[in-house]
Amino acid sequence: MKSRTSWTELHLKNTGRVPLVITGDDHSTSLKATPEFQPVNWNHTYPLTLQPGGNIALQVDYVPMKKGITTARITFSSDATTFDSVCVLNGTGIDSITIGVEEDQVPSSHSRFTLNVSPNPINKVGGVVEYTMQENGFAELTLISSTGERVATLVKSEFDAGKYQVHIPIETLSSGSYIVRMVVGNYSIERAVVIVK
Repeated sequence: MKSRTSWTELHLKNTGRVPLVITGDDHSTSLKATPEFQPVNWNHTYPLTLQPGGNIALQVDYVPMKKGITTARITFSSDATTFDSVCVLNGTGIDSITIGVEEDQVPSSHSRFTLNVSPNPINKVGGVVEYTMQENGFAELTLISSTGERVATLVKSEFDAGKYQVHIPIETLSSGSYIVRMVVGNYSIERAVVIVK
């Protein structure tokens, strides 16, 4: 397997109306178990104050070391009274190439199909996988856990060209990170999704 580096820029943003004090993060310990994810130039010092609407950008490189899905979490501590921010990183190593690192979901297209998951993260209300077949063909959509286990087959059928959607059965799933994988013929595409109950 050839390794190709991909990277993402994380944005930690204060969406509130008062200054937010970031008191730390656990990237140095949380990423030890997943050396595929490497923080780049994280040289800021805490505490760090973010004014309302302010944000900081942080880069994480992904270098696949094996075939399959790798997931990591970075928790940012703050003086917020509700909860701390958790960033979930998902990377997938496949033969010969790397299919990126995803922080946020952006619709992506392929000449044969498109795939999108919304909303993301998915809460108790549920989520929908929307997909478009550009031509008639057989498609299979599966939901994969962060450990690589297939937990649900969402779709497995012949389709005419057109737009379709299927609900994710969150009532049978635990909170956590998952991958929605769509396979059409010799082509596949994946989307990372987080379920928060």
